[in-house]
Amino acid sequence: MSLGKVCRAGKAHIVAILLVLVALAMLGLISALGVERFTVSTNTTTPTTITMVIFPNGSRITVSEARVATTPPSIEFRGPVISEEVLELRVAVYLSNSSARVNETLWIKVVFEGEKAFFSDYIILYVLNSRGEKVYGSGIVHPHPTPPLRFEPPKRISYILSWRAIKDPHFKVDVTPGNYTLAIEAGGIRMSIPITVTP
Repeated sequence: MSLGKVCRAGKAHIVAILLVLVALAMLGLISALGVERFTVSTNTTTPTTITMVIFPNGSRITVSEARVATTPPSIEFRGPVISEEVLELRVAVYLSNSSARVNETLWIKVVFEGEKAFFSDYIILYVLNSRGEKVYGSGIVHPHPTPPLRFEPPKRISYILSWRAIKDPHFKVDVTPGNYTLAIEAGGIRMSIPITVTP
């Protein structure tokens, strides 16, 4: 190999490293500017029924026909239920309770049903206080791999999220007793559910 080729290869390697460093610096700058951040989970399984559970500590499990040995936590959804339907998609939201104490966890189950359930690829959740300030934000992305021939997409997909009624380090707004709103966008459908935080 000639010296010229070695120099060109070395320069290309240095340029690639510099580009990576610039990209990392830009990510750090965006973070420093206080851009809103989400806790994002990704679900890539495609059985006939999917349930993803996201725990308060950030860990998550996927419950599906492909993983029958995994069971979700024992959660009872006794709170309000709200649903909307558009074309071939129905989205229902179930709450574990209509209220939560400060420092307590509220569980939220979002269910997609219908022909378009598999193709509804995101959920965005915000919790707002009575002044309209965001106290919490979370997002779920469900990317869709290219389905094989004769693939039957699942017609029911559910996600279980949670919100712990405490000050979030990203939004930096105190959570005190009062009225709050869960603002949810799922599969292009927007819904809001009033809840109460108690002492």
